[in-house]
Amino acid sequence: MTVTSTIAFAATMLVFALSPGPGVVAVVSTAVSRGFWPATALGFGLVLGDLVYLLFAAFGLSLIAEVLGELFVIVRYLGAAYLIWLGIQAWRARPDTPAAHVETGRAGLFRSLAGGFFVTLGNPKVIVFYLGFLPAFLDLANLTAIDLLIVVGIVVGIGTATMADYALLAAHARRWLGSARGVTWMNRSAGTLLVGAGVAVAVKS
Repeated sequence: MTVTSTIAFAATMLVFALSPGPGVVAVVSTAVSRGFWPATALGFGLVLGDLVYLLFAAFGLSLIAEVLGELFVIVRYLGAAYLIWLGIQAWRARPDTPAAHVETGRAGLFRSLAGGFFVTLGNPKVIVFYLGFLPAFLDLANLTAIDLLIVVGIVVGIGTATMADYALLAAHARRWLGSARGVTWMNRSAGTLLVGAGVAVAVKS
C-alpha cells in the first residue's frame, strides 16, 4: 500500500466506524445501562467479527461464507438474542445499583466480547462489503504480509477507538443523571434500544 492509499483507507474506515448502526446502538446502550468496560468489550467483539470477514475477503474465502450460510443464520440469532437479553437486563436494573457494577469481572467482560463478536459474525454481508471495498485501496491478488498488517492495524485500531469513544461518552451521560428517576429512564431507554437492535439483527435478511 502507498502512503496515499493507506491514509484514504484509514479515513474511509473512520467514516464507516462512526456511522450509526446496530453495533453502535448496542455499544451506546450497554454503556448507559452497564458502564464503560462492558460496552468497550462488546465493541471490541464487534471489531473482531469485522476482522474475521476482512481476512476472509483478503484471502478470497467468500465461498466459505456461502457454504456455511445456515451456520451464520444461527450465529445471527445468537447475537440478536444476546442484545435482547441485554435490553431486558437494562429494563430490570435497579436505579440505585448500576448494572455496570455487576459484570465488570472477567466472565462478564468475556460475555460482552462474545456477544459483540456474534452480532458481527452473524452478518455474512460484511464479507461482501470488504470484497467490494478492499480492491479500491490494495491489490488483493498481490497482497503482501506488510499490506495485510497495515489493513488489520487500521481496522482494529480505528474500530476499537471509535467504539471506546462511544462507550465513554454514553457512560459519562449516565453519571450526569444522578437521580434514581433519571437513571431508571436511561436504563429503560437503553433497554428499548438494545431490544430494537436485537430485533433488527434477527430480521435482517
